[in-house]
This record gives sequence, structure tokens and C-alpha cells, in this order.
Amino acid sequence: MKKLAETDKLTGLFNREKLDRTLSSLLKSSNFGFILLDIDYFKEINDTYGHLEGDKALVIVSNKLKSVSPSKALCARWGGEEFVIIIEGATLDETKEVATTIITDINGIYFHEKRLSVSCGVTINHSDDNTLTVIERADLALYRAKKNGRNRVEYNE
Repeated sequence: MKKLAETDKLTGLFNREKLDRTLSSLLKSSNFGFILLDIDYFKEINDTYGHLEGDKALVIVSNKLKSVSPSKALCARWGGEEFVIIIEGATLDETKEVATTIITDINGIYFHEKRLSVSCGVTINHSDDNTLTVIERADLALYRAKKNGRNRVEYNE
């Protein structure tokens, strides 16, 4: 029951509820790296091939995230085509390195003869953070990655 309650049905990753609880807990006790990532041009996949194919793309990206994330990382589906990775104990440089590896590995995946890509916003937590400030910094970095051409990592310290 617990596993069902904290797992995204489609991707098998943790869901937003589990992510929110984990983030709140880590803010009280630990340093961590935080990656917010988004599948580039996902709407185009849905509009061209249909939502079932869009679901397949989500599963493919989710499986890649699980395989390339460090063992101490929590991977979650944030919503739609957005995902979060929290890496306990990671520095900003280590977190950027994980995000870069994710981008490189996802670039090797072709879906309907087009290369998949993601954009990543990266940050680390600060002692005065709450869940909203961490997410906001990562979201601003993600927005910058999209604005600066997609398929890239941007960060806010």
C-alpha cells in the first residue's frame, strides 16, 4: 500500500507527494543537490504521435533517470513532463555533473527517429531554505535553460 501511495503509476518513479515529504525532511537534516528537468518539445511529441506515445517517451526518460542517477538519489515525477532528482550530500558541482550526464545519455535516445533532449535547472539547498525557495531557484534555472536553447544545464547557487 505504501509503495502504491508514493509511486507514479506510469513511470514507476516516486510521485509528488513522496517528493514533498522527502524534501521537507532533508531541509531539516541534510545538504543536497536538486535537479528540476523537463523533456524538451514534449507537446510536439503528443501533438504529432498522440498521448500514448507521449506516455512511452515519459517511461523511456524515467528509466534513463533511474539508471544514471546516483544510488543515493531520489527520482520523482514532478508533473507532466517534469522530473526532480534530489541527491543527498551532493555539492553544486556534483549535481551539475549528474545533470550533464543525464542530458548526454538522453541525447543518445531516439524516439520516432528524433533525438530526445531535456533541459535541467540545478541548485543546492541553503540553511535558510524552505521547499518553495529550493524549487523556485531550480525553476528559474530551468527557465533559463529553455530560454538559452534547451538541451542544457543552468544553475542557481
